Amino acid sequence: MRTHKSDIIGIDIGGSKIRAILWDGKRIKASYEKKTPLNKSEFIKILHEITNKFLQKGHRVSKIGVGSAGVINKNTIVFSPNIPYLKKMDLAGIFPRSLKLKVDNDARAFAKGEYLLGAGKKSKNLLVITLGTGIGRAFVKNGRVKKIKRFEYPEKWEKQYQKIRSGKKIRLTIFIAQHLLPIIKYYKPDTIIFGGGVIKKGKKNLFVKLKTELIKRGVKCKTKKSALQENGAAIGATLLFRN
Repeated sequence: MRTHKSDIIGIDIGGSKIRAILWDGKRIKASYEKKTPLNKSEFIKILHEITNKFLQKGHRVSKIGVGSAGVINKNTIVFSPNIPYLKKMDLAGIFPRSLKLKVDNDARAFAKGEYLLGAGKKSKNLLVITLGTGIGRAFVKNGRVKKIKRFEYPEKWEKQYQKIRSGKKIRLTIFIAQHLLPIIKYYKPDTIIFGGGVIKKGKKNLFVKLKTELIKRGVKCKTKKSALQENGAAIGATLLFRN
């Protein structure tokens, strides 16, 4: 059976896992996930596995979109705080030259996915927060994902967040709400979306507690849970080819 020409591989590179999907513009046709390795050679091997997996099954892939934590310059991961070996890595040299490639920060990719296809539709000022190995932040204003360089770097309080992340939910939600408040006040979003592995693992209870803590601190905008969840950044990465 012939597949659509617009099939795109979307890859989400995070501190704890690498997730890839094959996207035809409407749905996920195939997926792949592995733990993020501890060294560069294994990392490159996984990216090759992803490409080969989708190409060998007869899918007509034309593009690859990648969302990666850290500082991005065109197709190069300049620096990734929780993956130290990803330093000045040009991804264009890893994937087949026949495939068009776009790379962006994973939180920005996630935000694009939520704005176009997820819980952020119709929002004029959308703040997206991903809670995983690190804290991802992205802001969408009037339909455009803003390139805010400070959001590519970890917050000063991220190390402390990592220490208490697996502890009591009450302490974690209070900590997150307290430290996100200055960002929320500065960008004045009409909607905040929370996603990432910590939100998923905590399920509804953690999200509700976090929302309650923000309300206690005077946050009045809409607060939503990600509609795309674990596939958010990977789906968003396929949308990097849209204006």
